[in-house]
Amino acid sequence: MNNPHVDRSDGVLLDARVVSFDKVNDVAVLRVKGLKATPMRLADADRGTPGGMLGYPGNGPYAETPVRVGRIVEIIGRDAYGHFPTPRRVMTIRGTIRSGNSGGPVVDAEGRVITTVFAQRAGTDGGYGVPTELVRAALARAGTAALETDCAER
Repeated sequence: MNNPHVDRSDGVLLDARVVSFDKVNDVAVLRVKGLKATPMRLADADRGTPGGMLGYPGNGPYAETPVRVGRIVEIIGRDAYGHFPTPRRVMTIRGTIRSGNSGGPVVDAEGRVITTVFAQRAGTDGGYGVPTELVRAALARAGTAALETDCAER
């Protein structure tokens, strides 16, 4: 298994351990020894809340893209390993989502994470995010020992 790393954009890769993994919602919580950073706060958002999507669209330079979050809906999709059908709850996002945005946060005007991007919606201007309640649940399950999972190999 490959070990995940965190890139702080300073030329140094920090080793990380997966300490919580939700394969249905494709959420991994990493523990990074030596990482000096303040955790981003989580918040629930109402339908129509404007936000900034933070990421690397097109795997290019860092960009902040304006988006608006929608409602939480039930969909049938694939889990983190590609298994289909997998029912899951997602937050809809309106805005231009591209490859490279996956895994990045959408933040509100106060800098709080209101969803985590995971997919572009085919043929439309929008996509899906993981609702913060599911991220909170993954954080609550985080332990101290590294988990054996193939999620770091993707």
